[in-house]
Amino acid sequence: GEKATRRLVEQDNNIKIAVEVDSLGRVSRIFRSNLSSLTKKERIQLLSDILSKRMFSICYADGQDHKELIIKDLRTDFQLNKTHFLVLFFPGSYQEEYLSYKGKATKVDYIIENLKEK
Repeated sequence: GEKATRRLVEQDNNIKIAVEVDSLGRVSRIFRSNLSSLTKKERIQLLSDILSKRMFSICYADGQDHKELIIKDLRTDFQLNKTHFLVLFFPGSYQEEYLSYKGKATKVDYIIENLKEK
């Protein structure tokens, strides 16, 4: 929620959640999380939301020159039932984008507006 998001950004807290995903990017299991900056109710809501609705793309920042090779390797891995993990960070890239932002919004307002657009 917006209240928890504001608190996290204003207090400069980070969230990290490691998840296992299937070939469509659906979360099949959460195996590690660092959510100590959230209340118990917020933790439960976030984790249940991720498990029930979210899909994430598997991407490799270092592999953009080898996109076709990576896609082929991923398909092979999933056909062999290999497990793939993603680590989700917040504020993650929003923090990086804000550092180059030249507008007048505060960091928390900038991040919340970007979240609303997604």
